[in-house]
Amino acid sequence: MPAGTDPHAGSAALAPAVSLEGVSRTFGKTVAVNAVTFTVARGEMFGLIGPDGAGKTTTIRLMAGLLRPDRGSIRVLGSDTLREHRVVTDRVGYLSQ
Repeated sequence: MPAGTDPHAGSAALAPAVSLEGVSRTFGKTVAVNAVTFTVARGEMFGLIGPDGAGKTTTIRLMAGLLRPDRGSIRVLGSDTLREHRVVTDRVGYLSQ
């Protein structure tokens, strides 16, 4: 691919790196993530900090497109993780500890 050409460039290049809006995820009766909303700008350093069981790993797996949210929407690099799942998983890597 020639330098400076990105097939995913365009309006997505101006979008936040990550955007969650009202995201929730349950496992049976356990609420892992409850109505989470936040935005991470491109170039911004961001961390998820909390005690065990707070939903950090579930949130990361949702952002990586490995889990589907029960409610809400997630966009990564301008792409919807549900509607454009393949685009997101082609551009995002996830390695758990």
